[in-house]
Amino acid sequence: LIGPTYNTFNWRADVFELKRMLTAIGITVNAVLAADCTVSEIEKAPRAQLNVCVYPYDCGEGLARTMQERFGIPYFSDHVPIGFRESAALIEQIAGFFNIDAKAYLADEMKTGLDIFTSLLVSNTFFESSVALSTDNCDSYSVGLSSFLARELGMDVCLASVSTEKAAGKVEETCSRVLLNPSTDEKKNLLLD
Repeated sequence: LIGPTYNTFNWRADVFELKRMLTAIGITVNAVLAADCTVSEIEKAPRAQLNVCVYPYDCGEGLARTMQERFGIPYFSDHVPIGFRESAALIEQIAGFFNIDAKAYLADEMKTGLDIFTSLLVSNTFFESSVALSTDNCDSYSVGLSSFLARELGMDVCLASVSTEKAAGKVEETCSRVLLNPSTDEKKNLLLD
């Protein structure tokens, strides 16, 4: 797994969940570059069969691309594993690479996750709400959360701020107004309108 750093929001929980799901389908995570990795893991990194960029809109894709060029290691950076849909898509993509049938596992995970989610749901008005996102310094979360909130929860993502054009292009798929590098005052004024 490439991308988690000590200053990435929630990285430990993200890595824990990805490792749990990958282990369940028979895949071993050799290292997490760069957070929590050892010098030995860095030295062994060129032995990987596949690299996965966890936060492709923030960091790690350059390293993955270099490792592909220098060592022939393919990488995936298509999905931000936030929410059921994107997490399942990433696990399915990785499983396909290793010729593993993960359909039954994913179906069970989805059912369990949805059962837990609906048991915690207090009000159906959640699905009729609007939300604005400002995840400064973490475009991957803007991409992942906007997709999850809009596509899975049916919420209207009316505003999101990101710092790169790549992330803006992806967030525009689920959000009606995307701000690129806005100032704090710009965001505040738009939210107050």
